[in-house]
Amino acid sequence: MLTTERLVACFSRPTKVCPDISAQLRMRKASLMGRLFFAGLIYSVLATSAADGSVIVGATSVVNPPGIGSFGFENTINQSGLSVAYVSGVTNFDSYLAINPTHFGDNFTEGYTSSEPTVSFDYDLGQTFEIGRLALWFSRFPRSANPSQIRVYTSLTSDFASAFDAGTFFPNDGRSGPAGTPAPVQVFNLADSQARYIRLQVLSKFEDFGVFFSEIAFATTPDSAPVPEPAAISLVLPFIAGMACLRRKRKASDRKTTPLS
Repeated sequence: MLTTERLVACFSRPTKVCPDISAQLRMRKASLMGRLFFAGLIYSVLATSAADGSVIVGATSVVNPPGIGSFGFENTINQSGLSVAYVSGVTNFDSYLAINPTHFGDNFTEGYTSSEPTVSFDYDLGQTFEIGRLALWFSRFPRSANPSQIRVYTSLTSDFASAFDAGTFFPNDGRSGPAGTPAPVQVFNLADSQARYIRLQVLSKFEDFGVFFSEIAFATTPDSAPVPEPAAISLVLPFIAGMACLRRKRKASDRKTTPLS
């Protein structure tokens, strides 16, 4: 007969008093540890995916636009002409590119300067970021002088006194498609650097009619973001913790006790 005293004894000393209940308790503990492990596994995967994702950021201002014969370079950072808008500092860079955002250019959505290469365009991101990639949209108007060679510098200060050379690139001519149709985005992998200011230096162009381009944005992660732990460690930690807890419970339940009379 299972009296109140015996029931209390079963929970306090299950191994010796009630082996059948002890087995059930061990199974429940193992099930709980398994659930904790898989919960930790799912959390680790989601945390790692979030940490690995870059966000798209647009500049807050054009610091030093070219002088005489220049206009509209605020259009290159205000998303005017983009087929799909993004939220700067929030939208995932790769997810945004996956929807193939295009740009339809005209005098109200592009930047233009009559200055000849070499000519530079400086952008302020508003805060320091880890810069990884550059997204660039060109014009498809027949006489648009899209850049054919660009160099990108990054800097922590607006004077670029200690500029970092993030790479030299050779874009495709944006006029390669039908005139008056939206232009696709071109993406360039920059050498990683921490910076607030970006300088786009145009070294050459496709047409002898000034310099055009339509929109510019960057793949970034905030410089202040914590460094994520390695994925392997984050996946193993929940399992180690669960096994340690289970081992302690087993040791406690297997201690020698005096059977009740």
